Amino acid sequence: MGNSSGSETYYTSLAKEDYYLEGGEPPGQWFGKGAEILALSGMVDDETFKHLFRGFSPKGQGKLVQNAGADNRRPGYDLTFSAPKTVSVFWSQANRQTRQIVQQAQQKAVETALNYLEEQTITRMGKGGHQHVPAKLVVGMFEHGTSRALDPQLHTHALVFNVAVRPDGSTGTIENNSLYRNKMLAGAIYRAELAKELQQQLGLRAERVKSWFEIKGIDKGLIEEFSKRRQAIEDYLEKNNLNSAKASEVAALKTRDVKGYAAREELFEQWQRVGESYHYQAPTQSYVTVPENTSVMLSQQALGEIMENNAHFTKRELLTKTAIMATPFALSWDEIQQGVGECLQQLAQLIEKTTQTGSKLVLVGDHRQLQPIGAGGAKRKLMKLLGYAQLNNITRQQEEWAREAVKNIADGKAQQALKEHLDRGLVHIAETSETAKDKLMKDWAKYGLSKPHNHLILAAYRDDVFHLNRLAQLSRKDAGLLGRDNLRVKGQKMYVGDRIVFTRNDRHHGVKNGQFGTVKDIKGKKMTVKLDDGSQKTIHTKACEHIQLGYASTTHKAQGETRYNTYVLMGGDMQDLELSYVQLSRAKYKTRVYAEALEDTNQTVRQLVTEMKRSRQKQMAVHYGRGKNYEMEV
Repeated sequence: MGNSSGSETYYTSLAKEDYYLEGGEPPGQWFGKGAEILALSGMVDDETFKHLFRGFSPKGQGKLVQNAGADNRRPGYDLTFSAPKTVSVFWSQANRQTRQIVQQAQQKAVETALNYLEEQTITRMGKGGHQHVPAKLVVGMFEHGTSRALDPQLHTHALVFNVAVRPDGSTGTIENNSLYRNKMLAGAIYRAELAKELQQQLGLRAERVKSWFEIKGIDKGLIEEFSKRRQAIEDYLEKNNLNSAKASEVAALKTRDVKGYAAREELFEQWQRVGESYHYQAPTQSYVTVPENTSVMLSQQALGEIMENNAHFTKRELLTKTAIMATPFALSWDEIQQGVGECLQQLAQLIEKTTQTGSKLVLVGDHRQLQPIGAGGAKRKLMKLLGYAQLNNITRQQEEWAREAVKNIADGKAQQALKEHLDRGLVHIAETSETAKDKLMKDWAKYGLSKPHNHLILAAYRDDVFHLNRLAQLSRKDAGLLGRDNLRVKGQKMYVGDRIVFTRNDRHHGVKNGQFGTVKDIKGKKMTVKLDDGSQKTIHTKACEHIQLGYASTTHKAQGETRYNTYVLMGGDMQDLELSYVQLSRAKYKTRVYAEALEDTNQTVRQLVTEMKRSRQKQMAVHYGRGKNYEMEV
C-alpha cells in the first residue's frame, strides 16, 4: 500500500453498507489474530482504519510502531486474491442465493490463505531487532465485485497492516521477507481451497490452466465480452509494440480508469442481459469422487516434476506445486498438507531404513546424455567425490561396429563414430534442408511404412518434428494403412492406425510423458490406444489433449527409447555431444543420418564432427571453486 491520503481512504470510501441499492462495494471485515487481540471485529470503520494505517492504536491514542505517523513508513501490504474469470462470469449470471454461496467460498478461500500467511509471518524484537518472533496479523478484508471497466471480477483485497502483535502482547512492524517468501504458496492455497468449495457446494468442475484453474462449461464468447479491462491492456501493448512483464505492469497503470460506483442490483441486471444475448446456460453440476490416497499421489507427482528441473527443492515449493495440481480434485488445504507430509515421510523412511540395514541408495543414470532443462551437474560431481561403478557392455546394438560407434561418441570421439556410419553408406548429405528431409522420408517409407513402431524419425527441433510427422501420416494414408475414422486433437487430425506420443503425464488416464502408442479405435472424442508396453488405454481427448503424432520425435522426447532403425535429421545450433550420443544409440540395427550440405561433402562432415564434439555438460557452482573452501562436504 502507498502512503498517500488517497490510499488511506480508497477502500473505505468504496465500501457501502447498502451496496446492493446505493452502489459501491461491501463493507470491509476485520481478520487476524492480531485484530482479535486489539479487540477489532466485524465491519471496518473509517477512523480505526486511518489510525492503523498510520501506525497508531485503533483509537489513535498511542503508537503501535516506532515510526508511527512518519511520511516514509510503509503502512501495509495489499494482498489481492482474484477469482478466475470463469468463476466471476458464473457468479454474475447466478441468482442471489447462488451468488452468496460463491462469495462465501471466496471468503473461506481467502481466510485459509491468510491463516497460512499468519503462521509464517514474523516480526523482530529485542536490542537491534535480532530476535525473530511470530507475528499476529491485523487485516482488513474488502470484497470487490467489479473491474475498473465494471465487468464482473470477484476479488478480495486483504490489507495487511504493517502492525504485528507479538506473543508478549507488544507490537511492532512485520518482517516483509516472510510475506514475500510465501506469497506464491498463499495464492496456490487460495485457488485450491476455492476450487474445492465450488465443487463441494455447487458441483462446479475445475480445470487446471498453468498455475490457476477455470470452471468448465462457461461460454468463451461471454468470457471475452466481460474482459474489457484485459483487452484494454492488450491493446495498449500492441499499439506500443511491447510484450514484457514489466510492460504489462506499465500498461495496467496507463489504462487504469477511476473505479466508478454502481449498485450491484443494477450491475447484475446488466450482466445477465448480456448473458442472455449469448444464450448463457449454467454449467451442468457434476460432483467428483476422489480416491483416499489422491493427495499423496499428487505430492509424489509434484515432487517428480520439480526434480526434473531442479537439483534441490524446499517444502514450500513442494506444497505450492501440489496445491496447484490439486485444483481439479477438490482437495482441501489440510488434505494437501497431509499428502505432502506423507510423501516427505516416505522419503525420510527410505533413507532411515537404508541407513539402519546398511543398504545403499543407488543413483542410476548416464550423465553423458541430454542435460536437464533446469539445474544439473550434481550426479557427475557426486561420482567424482564418491566413486562409481560403470556398465561398459552395450547390448542394444546388435552389430559390433555399432556398439563401437556408440562408445566412441560417448567418449567424445565424434569423428570415429561418424566414420563408422559413413563407411556403411548411412550418412546422407543433401543440398538443402528440404531435400535432406525428402531423402529421409523416402528411406523411412521404404523400410518403415508398414511397421512404423520399429522405425523412429528423430530431429532436434519441434518444427521439423511436426513437418516430418505430417509427411509420414500422409504417406501411410496414401498407402491405405490408416482407417477412415479420425478426430482432431489440438489442431492435428489423427486416424485409426496412426502412431502417437503423449507429451504430458496424465494420472487419470494412466499415461506418462513420452509414452508411444498406436491408435486402435476412435469413437466420438474417445481414442483407444495400444501403448508400446502392450497395455491398452481409452483416452477421452477432451480431457487429455497432450497428444501428438509419433512417427517423428524430438531427441529429448525419445531419450530411453529403443527401435530397430532410426532416421536422424542432424545439424544446427542444437547439435552437440549429448544430443548426438542419444541420436546414435537408439537403434538396434541401423541409424541413418541426414544433413544439409555446406560447400562440399567434406566440409559438411567436418562441421558435423565439430558440432558432435561440442559438450554442453551442466556445471554446479562447486565446479568453479578454487581451493578446499569451495569443496562440497558429504
